[in-house]
Amino acid sequence: MRLPCHSGGLNLFQSNLENIISDNQIFLEKKNSRFSIYNSHFWPRDTEYWNLPLGALKVMTTTLDIFVWNGTQFVFVDSNVVNEPYIIEEAMALEASHDDDFATITFENNHDPIGDNDFCQLFLNEETVGDVFGCKQNFTTVEWLDITNDQRLEIVVTALSGARPSALSGSWPDVDSEDLYSLSDIRCVHEHILAYEWDGVAIRKIADVEGCVVQEDLYGVELSDTDNDGQVEILAVNNLFSDSACITTTIFHSCWFEIDPKINIYKWNGAEFVFWEIIQSD
Repeated sequence: MRLPCHSGGLNLFQSNLENIISDNQIFLEKKNSRFSIYNSHFWPRDTEYWNLPLGALKVMTTTLDIFVWNGTQFVFVDSNVVNEPYIIEEAMALEASHDDDFATITFENNHDPIGDNDFCQLFLNEETVGDVFGCKQNFTTVEWLDITNDQRLEIVVTALSGARPSALSGSWPDVDSEDLYSLSDIRCVHEHILAYEWDGVAIRKIADVEGCVVQEDLYGVELSDTDNDGQVEILAVNNLFSDSACITTTIFHSCWFEIDPKINIYKWNGAEFVFWEIIQSD
């Protein structure tokens, strides 16, 4: 089960349970893990996480708790540290060139007290491309890739973003909450892939896909040739939790849900990437 905290940041807890029979005894192993990417501190100053950088992707201590069955209930026996905390390196590439063409991304913070996030804009040769999109600039990239298998490179943007990202219509600090406008209704911290074809004269959007982040490698969307036909598809996590009701908890006054992600697959149809099917995540 995981407890999500999806606003401008991300805090995911996971507990996995496994029954083990050894020497005619029944044991229960409970593995606890957590990862977080936040622009503010919500843990106490006396914890080991307080001095970690804001906005960094932090994988917290993984522990293994062991319980033994005494005939009536499982009784706690021991707890061990499986992995120490660490920080995953940022993935930021806001410039990419190909021949005489130069793609860049600019960013600005939205200063939203509820959903602190950045918003980004793509440019090609200093001309605006598409609309503003939600992002976290330290996990946003632009690159030239051949994703249509036509031996020509497309502009591909991948951006991490908070849930329901918003942007400012004015200039900070001369703005207020009324100057914020919505960029997407997606209700989870997510990755966003945008792709454009460029023929030297005209630019055309061929992909615009969002997917919920479900693990510490930030996989929410990815390019993958799932059917081994030589043409990549776009995979996106579309359903983070099962349909079961939430299990209430006092932690952050929220709920525990069973993780049950579904994957949307988008295929190239010769003109754009379109929805193809939904599959169950492994």
